[in-house]
Amino acid sequence: DRQLDAEMAERARQGNVVLEGRLAGYLAADNRLAALKVWLDASDEVRARRVATREATDWQAVLEQNRRRHGSDSNRYKTIYGYDLSDTGVYDLVLSTDDRTPEALVEELVAAARRRFDGGAPAPGSGSGAAA
Repeated sequence: DRQLDAEMAERARQGNVVLEGRLAGYLAADNRLAALKVWLDASDEVRARRVATREATDWQAVLEQNRRRHGSDSNRYKTIYGYDLSDTGVYDLVLSTDDRTPEALVEELVAAARRRFDGGAPAPGSGSGAAA
């Protein structure tokens, strides 16, 4: 785990990267990386229903599997790193995906990234830069 984290942090220091993963926000914060740290959240039921739809299985079984995995992962990350996965305070932006389309989420993420990295300037050819 720690070797992969060190490799990700080193690559991120080079710039122009997107880090993805449950610990990416913590990794960016711990390494003082210039990053927009985003947590995409969904309720337990919505997550289970999405997985069940994708995998054509029972959502309630997936819900139980997700809860067990989350508990195991939470304990592991707390033991190894000292991270509390329920604390989203390390993130700059926390978005609930429960009732939002992917397009609406992308729009908000792009606007936040522009504010953070470009001072709010719209990308060339995109018209006005509306904030979320």
